[in-house]
Amino acid sequence: IMKMDHCTVMNSYLTNLIRMFGIRNIVELGTGDGYSSSCMLMALPLDGTLTTINWPNPPSGDNPLRYLGPFVTDTRLKMLSGDTRDLNIVAQIFDGIDLLFIDSTHTKECAETEWRLYEPKLADLAIVIIDDLNHNDMIDFWNWIPYWKIETLEGQIGIVGYQRGDK
Repeated sequence: IMKMDHCTVMNSYLTNLIRMFGIRNIVELGTGDGYSSSCMLMALPLDGTLTTINWPNPPSGDNPLRYLGPFVTDTRLKMLSGDTRDLNIVAQIFDGIDLLFIDSTHTKECAETEWRLYEPKLADLAIVIIDDLNHNDMIDFWNWIPYWKIETLEGQIGIVGYQRGDK
């Protein structure tokens, strides 16, 4: 039996959710090497948009063009560089996010701030994916979220079913 790694399983979840729920407007907080972004773009309909925000000079040294290079001319892709909590960056994000993918610094403090900034921009019904719940104090952030949620992949990935006004 083949055991799939975290990235393979995560991106299978992402692509299936995008297709199953007709996701059209995705915001990714933390581009990393662009692997998840490229998988989401491949599943995204032609009239969809993916906005990905990458920290400049990330500590990981990740280069988003590693996997996003072939997609830089794709009109569905909008790449921003900056702190995901910067109000100038947040102002560039349109309302009606169907899928918010939180994968930036993997700290409770940062994730809570991101939640507070991007939650008003979510569609009335949306999905929020939180990657790497097992890093740092991310499980504390997970426990703080007041919405319906499930953990997958041995607690590494969290999926939140968001409905405005329903806590």
